[in-house]
Amino acid sequence: MLMQMDSGVESDSPSVFLRRRTLRDDLPPLPLRPLIAEYTATFGSTWRPVTRRKHADDFARLIAWLTANGKPVTTASLDFMTLVDYVGYLRVRPKVSGVWRGGPDASALRSRPSRRTASTPTCARCAPW
Repeated sequence: MLMQMDSGVESDSPSVFLRRRTLRDDLPPLPLRPLIAEYTATFGSTWRPVTRRKHADDFARLIAWLTANGKPVTTASLDFMTLVDYVGYLRVRPKVSGVWRGGPDASALRSRPSRRTASTPTCARCAPW
């Protein structure tokens, strides 16, 4: 198998995959708080208040978890295995329920009984009527 094709794209051989996994970023770790603030300032104007609050809570939860686990609150903590550990933590947390997420009109739509069942086709072409 060729290690590099004529187009300049590397093949998916195991040796190339292993070499990619050992590469490290040469940039120094950057603090997360200013990056989160910049992200929020950049995109937050397009968010509804509920979304803004959700993201603020998510970022605060991540920072608290990093601190509690002795991880630096920098981009160095965004490596794959740390993120796997964080997702594992999120999966065992108690499920949040009873929190409405949606627009004011969505509540009325949700309260109406649905005509669809598991066996009802979802497209008009497939419906027998």
